[in-house]
Amino acid sequence: RYFDNEEYQNAIKSFQRHIQIDPNHAPAYYWMGVIYYGQKVKNKAVSCFNKAVALDPTFLEAHHQLGLLYLEDEDLELSRDCFLHVISVNSADWRAWGNLCMVLRDLGELDEAIFSGRHATSLNPDSFHVWHNLGNVYKDMGRYHESVSCYEKARFLNPKNDVTHTGLGIAYQCAGDNDRAVGSFKMALKLNPSAGTAISNLLNNYMMECDWEKSSYYEKRIHNLT
Repeated sequence: RYFDNEEYQNAIKSFQRHIQIDPNHAPAYYWMGVIYYGQKVKNKAVSCFNKAVALDPTFLEAHHQLGLLYLEDEDLELSRDCFLHVISVNSADWRAWGNLCMVLRDLGELDEAIFSGRHATSLNPDSFHVWHNLGNVYKDMGRYHESVSCYEKARFLNPKNDVTHTGLGIAYQCAGDNDRAVGSFKMALKLNPSAGTAISNLLNNYMMECDWEKSSYYEKRIHNLT
């Protein structure tokens, strides 16, 4: 009741009382972890999720939350192990495959990241995040046309994400489609006037074109961000 009503401190006290009665109740530790995670108290969240999986190794959602926490803290090997554990138990968990794609990219294992991301899209072709992350990986690999394709699918699923428009603009630019690149950067700025990467790319574009009026405009916008 407390959790549903967002009375989180009371919820934690309630879960702690439950644990006093039943110290092996993994869900109580899990839900305390969720609350601490939401409150950015990461050390307590990690402790609670670890306790939950120690009590119940099949508690996949706790493994998943641990993987996300470790990813945020750049403990990449631990994050990878969490998502691999989820997949070993439930190979159809598209979220685990999608998040594994992000971890593997950060580890520099780009071919494996592509495999994981592609498998995630085969399980759920409507995940904006997976298509966006695949676009990032293909861009890192210099496979710009494939990157464009993935970012375009992400854009279709979520047209209001400025980061996707910026990534797509970079991929267009690297693929030699400068007009579409400029359009994507401008759309990113329309969605988020503080999108610094988009501003920088527009500045560089107009400097290369020797369009000093537009270069000056975007240079001023960069200065206004600092």
